[in-house]
Amino acid sequence: MILISIFFIFSVFEIRSVVSENITVELPLGNLIGKFKNGYISFESIPYAEPPIDENRLEPPKPYKTKWNIRDATKQTHQPCLQYDPDNSGVIGSEDCLYLNVFTPDLEKEKSYPVFVYIHGGAYRVGSDHMFGEEIIMESGKFVFVSLNYRLGPLGFLSTNCKAIPGNMGLKDQKLALMWIKDNIEKFNGDPEKIILSGFSAGGSSVHLHLMSKATENLTKVAISYSGSAFNPWAFDFSPMNKTIAIATEFKCPMDNGMAVKNCLKKIDGNELVTKGSTLFTKFLNLPISIFGPVVEPNSVSDPFITDFPENIIHSGNMANIPWIVSSCADDGAIIASILLNSNENGTKNFVEFSEKFDEILPIILYYDNNDKVDREMMTSYLKRQYSLKEKSDITEENYWNIQRMLSDELMIEPIQDAVKLQREFSKAPTYYYVYDNPPPYGFANVISNRPEMNFGTIHGDDLLLILKSNIRDSHPWTEIERNLSAKFLEMYENFVETGIAKFGDDDFPLEVEDNLSSPKALLITKDSIK
Repeated sequence: MILISIFFIFSVFEIRSVVSENITVELPLGNLIGKFKNGYISFESIPYAEPPIDENRLEPPKPYKTKWNIRDATKQTHQPCLQYDPDNSGVIGSEDCLYLNVFTPDLEKEKSYPVFVYIHGGAYRVGSDHMFGEEIIMESGKFVFVSLNYRLGPLGFLSTNCKAIPGNMGLKDQKLALMWIKDNIEKFNGDPEKIILSGFSAGGSSVHLHLMSKATENLTKVAISYSGSAFNPWAFDFSPMNKTIAIATEFKCPMDNGMAVKNCLKKIDGNELVTKGSTLFTKFLNLPISIFGPVVEPNSVSDPFITDFPENIIHSGNMANIPWIVSSCADDGAIIASILLNSNENGTKNFVEFSEKFDEILPIILYYDNNDKVDREMMTSYLKRQYSLKEKSDITEENYWNIQRMLSDELMIEPIQDAVKLQREFSKAPTYYYVYDNPPPYGFANVISNRPEMNFGTIHGDDLLLILKSNIRDSHPWTEIERNLSAKFLEMYENFVETGIAKFGDDDFPLEVEDNLSSPKALLITKDSIK
C-alpha cells in the first residue's frame, strides 16, 4: 500500500547543498555548529527533549538538559519517530526522535526574521520533520524556518483515560518544541515575538488544537492550518480505551489499573508495539487513515493539553485568541479516493472489494463504524442518496468522481467549514479561510492511483507544495503561475505575522458570520488570483 505514506506525504528528497564553511551559534547548553547551504544557514538534529525511551516512554516530554561542548548540526543525524509504515517495509525510525531543525537566512545581529514553524502531517501515524524540504521558503529570504518531530501512533497518543497515560504525548512534544523555539530562536536571528505556527493535515489539526490552549498565546503570534482542523473525523479519538484494551490484551498486560498497563507497555519491544498499533486496527487498504490521535484528558492530570472536546472549548471562549488561516483544497479527498483506482498486491483492483463490501467499508473510511447498527445503516443510506451511489451498479470506476467528491466533503472540507463557522462565532481573533483550486500537472493522486494521465483536481497538500519542496514535482517543473502563486503566499504570511491580518495580494478574506449559510464564505485562490 502507498496510501499512508503519500496521504501524509512522505517525501524523501535529495538535499542539494553547497558547504563553504561552518558557522557557530552559542546556546545555553553549548555551541552548535551549522553550515552554509545554498544561500542560507542550516542547523539540523537539535534535541529539544530528553529521549522518550525506557522509563520516559509514554510519559510527558522532559526538556533536554544535557550540556555539550560543541555539537555538530551540519547534517541530519536523527531518525523519524518510531512508526509502522507498510510502504517502507514495516517499522522505521527510532524512539529517540525529539529533535528539530532551524534554517536561517543569516545571523546578522541587527536584523531579525519572523519564524515559520512547521508541524508535519501523517494522521498521527507516520511522517517526520524531513517529509518536505525547506528550500523554497528559504530562497525567499523572508523567514527563519523550523521543522520538528513529535511522537506518533501508540507511543504518542495511546491513552488509559486516567493519570497513568492521559494521552497527547505527541501534542505535548510539539508544545515543548514551541517553548524551545520561543526561548532560543533569537540566537538564529529569529524574532520570538513573530512566530507563525503552521501544520499540514494532522499537523494542521494539531495547530487548531494548540489554539484550544491559552498557553499558546505566549508561544505564537498567528497560526496556519493546511487541510486540517480539530473537527476532521480523523483528527480526534473519541474512544481511546477500545484501542488501549486491544493493545494491552495483545501483549498480555495486566489490566488491573492504568499504571499496570503502562508498566507493562514500557517493557514491550518498541517495534512490536508500533506494529500492533497499526495492524490490529486496519481493515481495508490500510484504512482507517488515523488510529491513535488526540484525546480529552482527565482534569486530574497535572499538566494536561486538553480536558474537553474541541467544540465545547470553542463554545466556552476559553481558548487562545490567535489569528488563524485555515485552508482546504477543492478536491482534498482524492488523496484517499485515488487508491481505489490501483490494484492490491495480488493484482485485484481495489474497486472490486470496495464495491462488493461498500456498506461495510464506508463506515470505516468515514469514521462512523463505532455507531450502533441503525445509525450506521441510516448514515450509509443517506450518503448513497447524496452522492448518487444508490445501487451496487453505481459503485464503479465510471462513478469514481462521485466517490472522490464524497470523500472530499466528508473527510476534509465540510469538517473544516464547521470549524471555521464556530471559530468565527466565538473566537475574539479573526479566522481566515481559503479554498485552493489550481490543479498541478502531476501530483500525489497520480502516484497513488498509478494513473499518470488523470487530472484529479487540486488535492490534499497542493497549496503546501507551493512553499515546501517535494521530489514528486521534480519531474514536472513549476509553471509561471505556480511561481507567482508561491510568491504571493509567502508575501501573505510575511504580512500576516506582522499585522495579524491576512490578504492574498489585493484580495481580502471574507469574515462574515452568517447563521443561514450551509458553508462559511471563503477566499477562492486559483490561477486567476495572480492577476
